[in-house]
Amino acid sequence: MPDAIADAVSKLPRPVITALQNTPIDNHYQYSRYLTVDMREIRLTKGSTTESLYAPKQSHLYRILGRGDEYEPQLTAAISDEFDADDTFYDVGSQFGYFTTLAKVCGVPGDQIHGFEANDYHYRVLNRTHATDGAFITHAYVGERTTRHGTCSSCCKTKGSN
Repeated sequence: MPDAIADAVSKLPRPVITALQNTPIDNHYQYSRYLTVDMREIRLTKGSTTESLYAPKQSHLYRILGRGDEYEPQLTAAISDEFDADDTFYDVGSQFGYFTTLAKVCGVPGDQIHGFEANDYHYRVLNRTHATDGAFITHAYVGERTTRHGTCSSCCKTKGSN
């Protein structure tokens, strides 16, 4: 079912897809997609620490890690080498939460991890990944037009910086 829905949507003209983005129709589509896609657990380990994240079986991330390959090896190595319990980690465009989960595996406390995801479907998966670890997951677009009291106002208020 999800493949059929995604296939049908992919055949729509780009202007139609663009016009429907971030509308109630798009939200319904993304929610239906979330409910019907075959979601798989992926385990990340560093030393004796293991954390789980979720990704669709058909996703690029799941295929790479399922083969035993490393996802974005240079960035993965940099995060693994540089982050620990004293750091705060921000991931803009978190998608399914690979890097936010990697930060957790590196020892960054959940309440010092911030993931931002604009896509409703990715946000739901990301939220599932971090449902119990205290990470701040924000459903928002973050970009050059983002202002302190614009797209990310709920995050700014959470941190008490008005």
